[in-house]
Amino acid sequence: MIILKRKSLKGRLLLIILSISAICVILTTLAITGYGIVNMRQKMASDLDLSTKIRGTGLAGYVDFAQSGDIEKINAILPASSSKDEIIACVYKSPKDGLTPDYLMAHHESDKKETCPTLQEVVAQQGANQLGNTFFDDNHLKSYKPILAQNGDRVGYIYVENDLQQIHEFFRIQLLVASLIAIAVITISYFLAQMLQRSISEPIQRLVNTTHKVSAERDYSIRAENFLSGEDIKRNEISILIDAFNNMLNEVEDRRQLLLRKNQELVQSKELAESANRAKSQFLANISHELRTPLNAIIGFSDIIQKELLGPIENTKYVEYSKDINESGEHLLHIINDILDLSKAEAGKLEPVLREISIKKSVQECVVFIAKRAEESGIAVQIDVPEELPNLVVDRTMFKRIMLNLLSNSVKFTNRGGKIRISASVRLNTRNENVFSITVEDSGIGMSKNDIDLAFKSFVQLDGGFNRKYEGTGLGLPLTKKLVELHGGSIEMMSEVGKGTKVMLKFYCPSSK
Repeated sequence: MIILKRKSLKGRLLLIILSISAICVILTTLAITGYGIVNMRQKMASDLDLSTKIRGTGLAGYVDFAQSGDIEKINAILPASSSKDEIIACVYKSPKDGLTPDYLMAHHESDKKETCPTLQEVVAQQGANQLGNTFFDDNHLKSYKPILAQNGDRVGYIYVENDLQQIHEFFRIQLLVASLIAIAVITISYFLAQMLQRSISEPIQRLVNTTHKVSAERDYSIRAENFLSGEDIKRNEISILIDAFNNMLNEVEDRRQLLLRKNQELVQSKELAESANRAKSQFLANISHELRTPLNAIIGFSDIIQKELLGPIENTKYVEYSKDINESGEHLLHIINDILDLSKAEAGKLEPVLREISIKKSVQECVVFIAKRAEESGIAVQIDVPEELPNLVVDRTMFKRIMLNLLSNSVKFTNRGGKIRISASVRLNTRNENVFSITVEDSGIGMSKNDIDLAFKSFVQLDGGFNRKYEGTGLGLPLTKKLVELHGGSIEMMSEVGKGTKVMLKFYCPSSK
């Protein structure tokens, strides 16, 4: 079966036809030979049985009256067999008094130089039940027949033994004839198979060539040539296959054209979206820049009023209002800075300035900014950063922005009595790089898996609506993700509703070892 699988269709058809022809010739030859051998054995046994009886009848008178000294006379009158297969013929005399054993009276030898056994030896070897029978024994045909006088008395035995030369010769002739017939049949079958398989293999080969051409040239307008047409196509399986293949190519070509049109539409849509995104980013950058100038003035003047730098203010309400103006201005400036940074990051114009920093020191500086809010909310902040950690190569300002965004979110979404834990570790990877892992974990309200995907989208608030519980623009996590990716790092968030959130940062730096 493996040989057939490896061969081409043409080779398989040829091999199958030749194999069937050879098997048929062999089986037919075996059947004819077996039948011929059975018939030949039956004829040989029948002929020997009759011949032995006739020869015994002809010798009955001589054997009855012959004496032991008349052996030569009996030999002279013992008729020779006409069969070439006879090995030996022996005549035994039975004494009338029955007191002495049967003894050999005469024997007729062929050119095979065999000698007659005594009758006692024959009986000992073959058994007394074989006396009077004709049977096959090993590679010989043997016959034991009694010699009867005219009055019916047994006067002796005749023993004839033939070889099976006829059968062997017949088998050799049959083998030779079968070989010649097999060669002739296989030769004829080969030429017939060559002609017959073309009607099957050639259309399939043309179909295979067409598939190769379509695959190589990516030209789906090519069609396989069908050797039938019209209603005749449905009368031949190969023709049906070719027609189905052409229909499939038609379908593929139609879908390819449709796909090309859709791709062109997508390219145009992408270009429009990118153009709109660039325009949006440019607009945000411009408007943010324009807003920062008056905001700085508002923050500055409100700070002067709040601190009463130009003299005391009689009405303290003005001082409170100036404080509110200052805080609102700071908050609005923070939002504008986020928008501007996010726009620059999306436009690819935000470049980190790399330098070595101490992770623990930078984290402690960030914790100072949220410490007051955490204390007011009764939230414990734990820093678990080893002193011996190597320095991290990042943009210091961006790193602090990342940590502040994460810590601010943790404080915002953690209920009173909760806790926040910041941890860091480092390991060496197979590329001889230090992989820094920084984790911010809180026991806050948590979120679902779908909410995690939304949290990294710009301007998305998970509790969006008119009555939001938590403040924010939805820019913190998207900007954090952009800043981490600018450093070639990655951010991963795991969260469970009601159990808290865990954010893991990874940064890669070349090892100094």
